[in-house]
Amino acid sequence: MYKTIDLVRVLEDLPIVAPGILNTMFIVILASALGIAVGLLLAVARVNRVPVLNQLAVVYGSFMRGTPVIVQLFIVYYGLPMLFKQFFNINLARMAKINFVIVAYGLNTSAVYSEIFRGALSGVPIGQLEAAFSVGLTRWQAFRRIIAPQAFLSALPGISSCVIGLIENTSLAFTIGVVDIMGKVKVIGSATEHYMEAYICAAIYFIAMSLILRRIFSAVEKVLQSRVAGIGSAA
Repeated sequence: MYKTIDLVRVLEDLPIVAPGILNTMFIVILASALGIAVGLLLAVARVNRVPVLNQLAVVYGSFMRGTPVIVQLFIVYYGLPMLFKQFFNINLARMAKINFVIVAYGLNTSAVYSEIFRGALSGVPIGQLEAAFSVGLTRWQAFRRIIAPQAFLSALPGISSCVIGLIENTSLAFTIGVVDIMGKVKVIGSATEHYMEAYICAAIYFIAMSLILRRIFSAVEKVLQSRVAGIGSAA
């Protein structure tokens, strides 16, 4: 039978759902770090057209962008323990489920980050790298001081969108038993049969986290703009 929305229950459920935020943000932070690290390596391999690695990066990116996240999540959750047991005789059965979620989302986002970084690195004029060499900078120093700040500024809008999209995708983590925001919502809904109120709580928290992250990325963008402007002045 249809029930009207009980706003009082929404207020009561908000603090009950809140602990799930910790797991959600834990997933987002670690998966983003893994995705950025792997994505940067893939981007460098593609920009420099490293033999074999370039082709593998293309195939990897096509697979990750062409299959649903939930499929990748189940492949990692069920496939990774089988792989480690068969080839390394390591039992991952007791590993916390949240670790599989982090690996799955990290690998998924790495394909997106690789394209973001590839475009950003390719967008930095090659003349700036040559100018850095001419004043005695090593390749690493030139990358860290000149190339990286400009590329990261160019990539920041894409990174921001990817991280915020990852927040939304974490809602699938409860399918393997991780108690994040949606996991809490599922428990509350099953216990009270007031699913709509619980989902409203989830929506409130997802929107709040997205708004906070947008503010953080906006502040980072202003800092990078100042630094890149300083590089341009020095040049």
